[in-house]
Amino acid sequence: MAAPPVKTRTLVYSLAIVACVEALAALLASPLSSPLVTLAGARLLETVLILVVVAVCEGGVDAFGLSSARFRKGLKQGLVWSALFGLSALVVAAGLMAVHISVLPFLRTTFPVSETGGDLIQFFLVGGLVAPVAEEVFFRGISYGYLRHWGVFAAVVGS
Repeated sequence: MAAPPVKTRTLVYSLAIVACVEALAALLASPLSSPLVTLAGARLLETVLILVVVAVCEGGVDAFGLSSARFRKGLKQGLVWSALFGLSALVVAAGLMAVHISVLPFLRTTFPVSETGGDLIQFFLVGGLVAPVAEEVFFRGISYGYLRHWGVFAAVVGS
């Protein structure tokens, strides 16, 4: 049984949370602190606050599929899909490289470099774990959940 669509007030509160936390992160960002630390803190705070809003307004996080009964199965499926996506990206990149097309110009990210490697670990933790989890909670949980009022197709396209 699918969860009912997310209520309008849950969407509004969640949007307000994201806007406020982003504004706060921009105000508190300093040249002395790592932008990745600021980003990670903002995303973690947004995720926790959105989950609290969902728990209060929707009667629990089961409202958008975070039930303990389905969590392990969903985690396994997510890991499989992520691995398949990564593998397909690797196959495409290898195919392009085989015909002498470099994929590096498409990667416009500068990787952090430090003597200890801590910056690189932080880069992958924030970019590969913290930010995607926050985005999934907002876009799949809140946006998709709210847009289901107009059907699954509208929810998939809109979110």
